Amino acid sequence: MGGRFTVADICVGYAVFLGQMIGIHDKYSPQTQAYLDRLIARPAFEAARNEEAASLAAFEATHPPKPRTSSLFS
Repeated sequence: MGGRFTVADICVGYAVFLGQMIGIHDKYSPQTQAYLDRLIARPAFEAARNEEAASLAAFEATHPPKPRTSSLFS
């Protein structure tokens, strides 16, 4: 994000954010963590996360989980 936000920032930023979500961010270099911090600080990032949460809630409200009847491992 050298002053411009591009489609590359969306692609790379998502991968770096996903790494944080799955817990591997402790391996990030200081530069990568700083990049992620700047990305997360963007108002549009917060708006997108809020929209994601609302969409997931709406989906879950209309698609209740189906009970598991069997498992391949039981």
